[in-house]
Amino acid sequence: MGRHLSILLFLGLAWGQIFDPMTGEEVKPQYDPNTGELVKPIINKYSGEILSLRERAISDAQSISMYHWALYPTFVGATFFVSLIGIMNLTNDEPWENSSFLMGSATLSLTIPYLLLNQGKEIIYPNDIINESEKKIYKSSFYNKLNERRILYSIIGVPITAGVGFLTLMVLLGS
Repeated sequence: MGRHLSILLFLGLAWGQIFDPMTGEEVKPQYDPNTGELVKPIINKYSGEILSLRERAISDAQSISMYHWALYPTFVGATFFVSLIGIMNLTNDEPWENSSFLMGSATLSLTIPYLLLNQGKEIIYPNDIINESEKKIYKSSFYNKLNERRILYSIIGVPITAGVGFLTLMVLLGS
């Protein structure tokens, strides 16, 4: 019994060991303690750092250009006013008197620029991601970072929209 107990004790110590016995340095675990999944180390080709699956997805999402999203608020405003002018010309009626026209214009002005700017953002998984759980982790991390950047660039576009609106107003009032 004592022999089995010492073997179990040795295995338990070796299983939870976080220090390298040769150097005494702390060893990074090869699994994610939260999910229990193995961590596949990927080396960043620019900095030489070892990246986890989530870090790799975030890095891939950051490599995508999102500058065009700074024009989203401008496109929304332009689409809204063009649809209002179109409604006024088609119906010979004031669009703000009918709430369904306003709601339709607002919906169109938010949807059309989003669909136009959101084209071609399909995930291309790295070759070493083979199972569905890894794809799910990669996809959620990738899209979370992409959405975060999309919102940031849209907020940056608000001063651009204000400038375009001011210039348009000056041109219209100057005529």
